[in-house]
Amino acid sequence: INEQYGDEIKGLRSLIDTGLEQAQGETGLDKRQMAMAKTVIEGLLQMLADSNAGFFGIEFRPEGLHFRIASQFGSDTKTNAYLKRQQPSPLKELGSLPSGQMNYNAIELDPDTFRTLNALTNEFVADGEAGKILARFSEELEKAGLSMQLSSSDLPASGLQVLRYRDPVKAAETQLKLFQALPKAAQFQSVSLKGLPEVQANAQKHRGFQLHAVRMTVDLDKSVEAIPEAMQEMTKNQIRRMIGEEIRLWFGTDGKTYVTLSAKDWKSAQAMLDQYLDGKRRLDLEENFQVTRKNLPREATLLAVADTGSVVVYLVDLLRDALGQFGGMIPGIGVGVPNLKKPEGKPSYLGAAIVLKDTEASVEFFVPTTAVQQLRQMFSALLNPND
Repeated sequence: INEQYGDEIKGLRSLIDTGLEQAQGETGLDKRQMAMAKTVIEGLLQMLADSNAGFFGIEFRPEGLHFRIASQFGSDTKTNAYLKRQQPSPLKELGSLPSGQMNYNAIELDPDTFRTLNALTNEFVADGEAGKILARFSEELEKAGLSMQLSSSDLPASGLQVLRYRDPVKAAETQLKLFQALPKAAQFQSVSLKGLPEVQANAQKHRGFQLHAVRMTVDLDKSVEAIPEAMQEMTKNQIRRMIGEEIRLWFGTDGKTYVTLSAKDWKSAQAMLDQYLDGKRRLDLEENFQVTRKNLPREATLLAVADTGSVVVYLVDLLRDALGQFGGMIPGIGVGVPNLKKPEGKPSYLGAAIVLKDTEASVEFFVPTTAVQQLRQMFSALLNPND
C-alpha cells in the first residue's frame, strides 16, 4: 500500500488542512480543537507511512467474541521511536477500583507521552492573560511526572481517579493553583463555566488525605453557542446527561497517592474514597470482570471495561435525543425511542485494550456471551413490552 499509494498519502495532509479549515467555520470548533484534530490525523498518517504489516482477526471463544487489530512498524521509523519508549504492564490496579460504576480504565505511559496527551486535551481553557497563566501552571503540573492513571466513572459525572505522580504533593498544589486561576467564562473539560469557580483549599482531611474542593456551574447556553442552532438543544441534553449542570470535585494526596473524586456532595465522595481504600467491593472480585480480563492481553498500555447494560441505555438515550431533535425534519423520523431499562442482576463487562511496544501496536476488543445475553434481554423487553 505504501509503495503504491505513498505519494497520495502524503498529499492527504494538505487536503486535510483545507478540509479542517472549512469545517471550523461550519462546526464552530475553536483553534485548540482544530490543532488537536490536526495532530491526531497527522499522527495516523505517519503511522500508515511507517507501517510494514497489518493484521485483523476475529475469534469465537467459549466465553465470547474477540477482535484484534495489529500493525507492525519499521524499527527505525518515527512511529517506533515513540513505541519503544512504552512498557506494557499487567495493570492489575484496574481491579482495585470500586465496583458499581459504568466505565473503568487504566493507562500507563511514560511521562513524556502523558505530557503530550495533556497538551492535546487541555482541560483548562481561557482567553488572554488568564490563558497564559493557566498554560504556565499546566506546564508546572506536567513536571510532577504522571505515569499511570486509574479511573472509574458513572453518569452524570461522578467517579474516582487515582493518579501515580512522581511528586504527588507538587501535583496537588499545582492543581489547586489551576482552579484558583480560572477566570469567569473559562472552559473546563470542553464545557463553558458560569461565573467564577468556588475553590476551597484544604476543605477536607480524611484518612491521611488532604483534599481541596471545587464547585463549578456549567453554562449550557455558552457551551453550545458555537455549534449550529439545530444541534444546540440535543447537545445541551447530552451535557446534562454526561456532566450535569454543576461540577463538584475533591482532589489531593496523602503524600503517596493522588486522588480526584467527583460526586454530588462530600458524603458521596467520602464513601467512594472509603470503598477504594477498604477494598471490600473491588472490581476484580466480580466473576464477570474476571472473564473479560482473562480474554484481554496479559500486559497492556491501556485497559478499559464498561458495564454493558449502562452503556447500551446511554447510547439509546443519545439516539432518542437525536431522533427527537430531527423529528419533523425528515419524514418518519421522530416517532420516538422507548426507554430502555438496564437488566437486573450482575453486570457484564465489555472490554478493550491497547498494547504499545517496540515495533508493534495493537487494539483488542472482547464481547462476552453474558453481554450478548443481556442485550437480548433488554431488546426483547423493548420489542415485546407485554411479554
